Amino acid sequence: MEEYISTTFAKQLKECRKAKGLSQRELADILNMSFQSISKWENGNGFPNLSLLPDIADALDVSCDMLVGYETKMPTSKYNELYKADKFFWDTVPNSLSFKILKEFPPAEYENLLELGCGEGRDSVFFGINGYNVTGIDIVRSGLDKANKRAALQNTSLNLVCSNIKHFSSKDKYDVICGYRILHYLIPEERRSIIERYKKMTRKGGVNVFTVVVDKPFIPLAPDHENNTYLFKSGELASLYYDWELLYMDEETISCNSSGIAHKHVIDSIIARKII
Repeated sequence: MEEYISTTFAKQLKECRKAKGLSQRELADILNMSFQSISKWENGNGFPNLSLLPDIADALDVSCDMLVGYETKMPTSKYNELYKADKFFWDTVPNSLSFKILKEFPPAEYENLLELGCGEGRDSVFFGINGYNVTGIDIVRSGLDKANKRAALQNTSLNLVCSNIKHFSSKDKYDVICGYRILHYLIPEERRSIIERYKKMTRKGGVNVFTVVVDKPFIPLAPDHENNTYLFKSGELASLYYDWELLYMDEETISCNSSGIAHKHVIDSIIARKII
């Protein structure tokens, strides 16, 4: 059991450190210890004192359970298989908000863009073609592979990272951070702290653009509703940006056929600008 935990911790520590964008020395400096200790742990040679786990987890913006491999990860098998098909599961027409971003926040002024949950690259490729410096994050490798192939066919390139949006972090500041129907994978208790991290990754004057699925008593759950998703309440998304300038808010009911059975979703959308 101890060997399993040590091996798992070594793998998780390395992956979470890289997702955070830290070198071994930088993490060691944060924890006020030698980088040799970090190197030793990542090589599976030993395990830190249990009293250090909360500090390590805080430094990497993950949970202690995640570090030792006990945290349940987002299921990816469904989308792994769906994205392997030649046909694009989410179609190839960009989200309407992507056109709004291009029009109101052009790459000449808002060059660096981060998309959370980029999937098969529908919107990331659109942004790349139109001149943005795009970083796309998704947990499903087969979707990223398809996005890269599509980008190559369109003579553009993307920086795609296989990472859980819960754990991704970067020293870079982005002009635009966007995500379409992805934030409901965050459990309600963690949403504020995780979104605050992305707000900090946004440069002053930059914008965040998100859509979320909203829980309504008069709209049944979708036939393909996933048990690892947690719908938002009306107005909840806007409340997380109370300290930003709200440029655009909307709530609409849309028709969907993703499961092969017609159904509806209520979607809240927001565009918010960081002022200070």
